[in-house]
Amino acid sequence: MQKVVLWFFMLTLAVYAGAQQTVNFSDLPDVSTATPLPTGYHSLNWSGVLYVNPLKTTGVGMGFLHTSNIAGTDVGFGPGVCGSSGCYSSISAKQGANFQLVSATVSAGHSSGTLIVTAYNSGSYVGAQTYSLTTDTQTLSFPQQWGNVTEVVLQGSFVFYDVTVKINR
Repeated sequence: MQKVVLWFFMLTLAVYAGAQQTVNFSDLPDVSTATPLPTGYHSLNWSGVLYVNPLKTTGVGMGFLHTSNIAGTDVGFGPGVCGSSGCYSSISAKQGANFQLVSATVSAGHSSGTLIVTAYNSGSYVGAQTYSLTTDTQTLSFPQQWGNVTEVVLQGSFVFYDVTVKINR
């Protein structure tokens, strides 16, 4: 009986525990014009995040051209939404889920700048972190004390080569 209970516990843990994954945009169709990331891509909702193959388009900045750092040919970038409060992008969990933002390989697209990442859990502010970006790639580690969140808002220009998240269903 104890073995059955232990097996059931382990199975439950495996189903509900989040698996860490690195999103590197390599499984997207190869595109030469900026295209919005599809809703639900890698079990996340991406608002104002676009993707493109930087070698097949014109007018991209130096921050887009670190192709030796990517698994495929596409990169994700933003911001793609501009409103009265400025330009931003966001990544959010599907309904009933949350995620932990772990790290990202990122650069500024055209020139050095600031990226502000603000985390929310069910609409409540969790924290914010400001990063200085250049057109060279760097790895950002996001504050682990944020824990599980339902949305992060990105303010500033960025190019994602990969994003590592842990999704909890």
